[in-house]
Amino acid sequence: MDDKERKRYFSSKDNLAAHWFGTDLYYTFDFFTDKINLETWEFYLLGKKFNLERYLLGQPVRVLARAGNSAEYAWNFEMWHEKQTRSLATGDE
Repeated sequence: MDDKERKRYFSSKDNLAAHWFGTDLYYTFDFFTDKINLETWEFYLLGKKFNLERYLLGQPVRVLARAGNSAEYAWNFEMWHEKQTRSLATGDE
């Protein structure tokens, strides 16, 4: 389902009632903060730093989660850094 369909779906209280986070389950999150610095927008690999703005070419970083082996996403969103928005607005790279 696309973002508009998802928004419409979750606008219904009946649909929301079918989805929840259980306190009897374990949730694991891994943000790879040893690889990507979200403040400086740098990627670390083999002891070197790479400016993500240069390599992403205006594309966002996808942040997503799946439950187990499911093909369905629990969430899936795109993240930009302010460095990218400045360069997109000015056309600079």
